[in-house]
Amino acid sequence: MLRYSFQLPIQLQERFRQLYRRYSIPRWFIFVFDNTAVFLTFLFAYLLRFNLIPSDFSFVLALHHAYVALVIYVIFSLIFRTYSGLLRHTTIMDIINVLLATNFSFAVLLGLTLIGRKVGFNAIFEIPLSILIIHYVTINVVLVFVRIAVKSAYQLMTSTLVKKKRVVIFGAGAMGVIVKKLVFSDIRGNYHIVCFVDNNKKLQGKKLNGIPVYSPKKLTPDFIKRNGIEIMIFGIKVISLEEKSDIIRSALGLGLEVFDIPSMDTWLNGQLHMSQIRRVKIEDLLSRESIQLNIKRIGTGLLGKTILVTGAAGSIGSEIVRQLTKFKVKKLILIDQAETPIFNLENELKTYYSQCLRQAIIADITIYDKMEQIFQNYKPDIVFHAAAYKHVPLMEENPHEAIRVNIGGTNVIARLSLLYDVKKFVMISTDKAVNPTNIMGASKRICEMILQIMAQKPENNTQFIITRFGNVLGSNGSVIPIFSKQIEQGGPVTVTHPEITRYFMTIPE
Repeated sequence: MLRYSFQLPIQLQERFRQLYRRYSIPRWFIFVFDNTAVFLTFLFAYLLRFNLIPSDFSFVLALHHAYVALVIYVIFSLIFRTYSGLLRHTTIMDIINVLLATNFSFAVLLGLTLIGRKVGFNAIFEIPLSILIIHYVTINVVLVFVRIAVKSAYQLMTSTLVKKKRVVIFGAGAMGVIVKKLVFSDIRGNYHIVCFVDNNKKLQGKKLNGIPVYSPKKLTPDFIKRNGIEIMIFGIKVISLEEKSDIIRSALGLGLEVFDIPSMDTWLNGQLHMSQIRRVKIEDLLSRESIQLNIKRIGTGLLGKTILVTGAAGSIGSEIVRQLTKFKVKKLILIDQAETPIFNLENELKTYYSQCLRQAIIADITIYDKMEQIFQNYKPDIVFHAAAYKHVPLMEENPHEAIRVNIGGTNVIARLSLLYDVKKFVMISTDKAVNPTNIMGASKRICEMILQIMAQKPENNTQFIITRFGNVLGSNGSVIPIFSKQIEQGGPVTVTHPEITRYFMTIPE
């Protein structure tokens, strides 16, 4: 269902665009225009009051009254900065500022007149009430009309022939109303709000600012197709992660793009802007709260320690490094055989974590002599072993590499940790090591068994720790980026097995 906005001829539109890009009405001009309008409409109010017969009133007194009114309006236009907004982008706040200025000015003039009559001020301060009222109504109409007219003309002259993206807002509460106003006020956006959906039965079946509110059950494939809906925007913040995750999955299943709004503490100057509305993050698909760790206890355990990280440039290794930079460690030893990724990580650390002492080393963890040299030189207290081959299909085709790197590399690092009295050895394993059905999973299970054997040796002073990761959202080669890329390319979306179950965690976790 295509819906197009009205447009002017393309050449004429382009001329107006060039004109608007080059020029904008300066603030001083708006200030002068507004207050000139105040002065002229005041004289016009006099003429209306006396039936357009100038001889029926003193023109000199009318001028004096107009000057008094002008001074008052100038003061309040400066206070409320009614001239500060671009007329072509007039917003509700601009209109409110104009009305505040005119209302305060009217109140002051009215008070001045009433007090003047009682106290006996000069006649120039005693303005007839009828003229004040006529002027108040007239100036409001003029100032508001001009702003709306300029904005409408700008939108008409610069509008293009585009397909309006049709939007449904989830949530018809206060936050949903804010999102609706934001979408309507975005002059560059090509969005049309079709409806709200909300779980609140009291709101269902009603209209909010002329827009219908439906139950989420209304969002069926037929309804989406019939109304040409393409986007869902979350306009609700008080919602459980499980419920939100279910809604996102349902919307994605209907072929909708899903957008979310940030938390209120990140709004710019306390106001939400269209640029802050973003597509849902991968973490939003988790139907649970992110795991929160005991940072203070971790910091105590890492204080003043030299820490070695293998596979430091990988998705997991690099995030471990980023997390470690937040603590007062003695030094970080970063090992990886991939030149470009370790180079990029080193540049990132220089930029954002320059206070942390570190040493980046390009090396192969399967070479015992090289690794022993590193252990001799730096004597690490803690080892995070994240280096491994992890892509299941590739390891099925290259099983010798899974054995050489995953098993051989783990054996080398674990033996050296035992030899050099490393206090803690943490190996990053995988959920695929549970009853392994592929080479990669089997190689990681053997790595776990190697550590279990070493942990039982009588001479062992190292605490060996194994942590099994599930699918890490957003990590290199994980399933979500692959799916996203396949969707962007128009499909198909491929899966290893139709009945596979995946368990997810985030990179920070």
